[in-house]
Amino acid sequence: MDQSSCSLGLVGAGRWGRRYIETIRALDGVSLALVASRNPETPAYAPNARVVLDWMDLLAADLDGVIIATPPPIHGRMLRAFVEAAVPVMVEKPLCLDINEACELRDFVQAQGVPVLVDHTQIFHPAYATLKRYATDLGPVAHILSEGMGFGPFRSDVPVLWDWSPHDISLCLDLMGTLPESVSALGDQRSVTLALDFGTATAWINNSNVSLEKRRSLAVHFENHALVLNDRSDEKLVLYHSDSGLRGGGLPMEPPLPISVSPTMPLAQAVSYFVEGLSGGDQAYFGLELACDVVRLVDAAQSSIRGAHPRQLRATVS
Repeated sequence: MDQSSCSLGLVGAGRWGRRYIETIRALDGVSLALVASRNPETPAYAPNARVVLDWMDLLAADLDGVIIATPPPIHGRMLRAFVEAAVPVMVEKPLCLDINEACELRDFVQAQGVPVLVDHTQIFHPAYATLKRYATDLGPVAHILSEGMGFGPFRSDVPVLWDWSPHDISLCLDLMGTLPESVSALGDQRSVTLALDFGTATAWINNSNVSLEKRRSLAVHFENHALVLNDRSDEKLVLYHSDSGLRGGGLPMEPPLPISVSPTMPLAQAVSYFVEGLSGGDQAYFGLELACDVVRLVDAAQSSIRGAHPRQLRATVS
């Protein structure tokens, strides 16, 4: 199989499922052949695909891969079924809502050897890929501030911690290359703030679904530089420099330097990465190690919130 003849299936045609439909439609050589959805409007969204009511109909279909875009509580069951049928899977984040289940799924997928990719979409943002390359030459990370927020969606199945924070956590884990020593969190169903203590650096994460200003940004500070990804700006990635840096004087001290990045949308990049990986391309982000770590940190943050006290907000990650 190569990307010029890739046939995909999709389970779920809700808000995010329809984003996958639109994305696949715009990709050369990738077709959406089969969609499992009980939404009567789905045939209008995916006119070139066959629509079925039962997702299990996709298990025996002639597909190169399947995308799962359903609520997180049922990801695990579906993922297991497709992997057992030797069907490669791309599954929406979070992997699941329970750390024990996440670890079991990780071990199961590894034992089966079937390609699985969790769609931590922001990791595939072209600006983040460029930021990560630049970061290797700027010295150790000293501080991270990641923000993702907007007005809605308001979901009954998961709070903002599980819906928004996996994006920011996955970026911090991927950039730092290790688990933090501890996690602290404060918040409610609508807004949360997390602190990931990596020892040599701290990452602060702010998420909310009641913000009237939409934000998606990542600021990474080094001793004398800062890289800032702002998805809401025309200049997606800029580099700041200061001789004094974080030691005094503050940033920025010089005009920011825009860095050129690809205009490809993150979701299109993620789907392309999945398809290319099935064709022999890079699979560095395949597997469930990162996804399991993301669930581990969200779970730790949730425990911190439940036991929050003004003087003791930390929850150690084991």
